Amino acid sequence: MNPTTHTDHDHGIGWLSQHTEPVALQPTTDEPHTDSEWQWLHDQPTAADRTSPRQVEIHNSRTGRTRVWVCLTIALAAALVMVGFGIRSVTEPPAAPTAIPTITTAPPATTAPAVGACAGLSGATITDGTADPHTVTGVIAAFDYAYYRQRDAATALGLVSAEAGLILESLAAGIASIPEGTTHCVAITPIGPTAAQVHLVEARPDGQRLDYLQLINARPDGPDRMVITNFQKQG
Repeated sequence: MNPTTHTDHDHGIGWLSQHTEPVALQPTTDEPHTDSEWQWLHDQPTAADRTSPRQVEIHNSRTGRTRVWVCLTIALAAALVMVGFGIRSVTEPPAAPTAIPTITTAPPATTAPAVGACAGLSGATITDGTADPHTVTGVIAAFDYAYYRQRDAATALGLVSAEAGLILESLAAGIASIPEGTTHCVAITPIGPTAAQVHLVEARPDGQRLDYLQLINARPDGPDRMVITNFQKQG
């Protein structure tokens, strides 16, 4: 059986004609029906009505305690940070002071200008003094010092080998021919372990200057000693 389709008249005011007897009027009230399926919406108290004063007090108390704990936690964390910095500053050794760099470069050496017999000379060694005769330079300087400053023929001859052909008398005569007060200076430039170029200067008291250019040879005479073997004039 197919369901029937109601017309608009079924849902209009036509349903009033079905009641032939008058209906007694009943007193009406403003109270809503209690059996309505939507009645619970009207009966439900509002959120404000459901909250009792005790609940409000408990809620406020909990909120206050939460705020207090948050504040205490923040304060405790800050205190721990400060204590940590304090312990670190006490336990850590102080940083070593930074050393200020100093200038270590030595000032340029100054050489006094040569005077007297040494003026104008150039060479590896320029001297008017003596030296140890264990090198070719040392034995030449020692010989000239004995000849000009000490005026000692025997000492000078002791620095010359027999093959040089010198004798004591010849050396003594040569020393005697040099005026007293004469000074000397020698520039020595080795050209090998047993030979050197020599520039010898005599400066006499009367102002006369004599220059001698020589090539001098030497050889070892023992473990730590050299002797002159030859004087050769140059220039």
